[in-house]
Amino acid sequence: MEWFSWTVAVILLISSVVSPIATTIINNKHQSKMKKIEMYQMAKRDALEKYIKSASRCFNGTSVGNLYDYYEASNNLYIYFSKVPNEINQLVGKSPQEFNALLAKIVQTLSKQIEKE
Repeated sequence: MEWFSWTVAVILLISSVVSPIATTIINNKHQSKMKKIEMYQMAKRDALEKYIKSASRCFNGTSVGNLYDYYEASNNLYIYFSKVPNEINQLVGKSPQEFNALLAKIVQTLSKQIEKE
């Protein structure tokens, strides 16, 4: 019967050492995954924000630099968003009313994708 108590003691000792280590490893993996998701969401928001700013600058003055920034920002949207509206490349040369309506539609569509994921 004495060997049984020793066996139980050894099992408890091993589990008391392994359990905190396993919990820490699992917790660290979970935290790193959550951090990656958070960073990806921030990158999505930043890409959308940069697109809105560059579209507005491009509308206010279509210089070569503004057009370059606009097309760069619109191409970056394809990296982060799964469904980019086709109207994204139709903003240049629109009237103020058309521009505002189209930009609002694009931003609403992309914002929903940020909230969903």
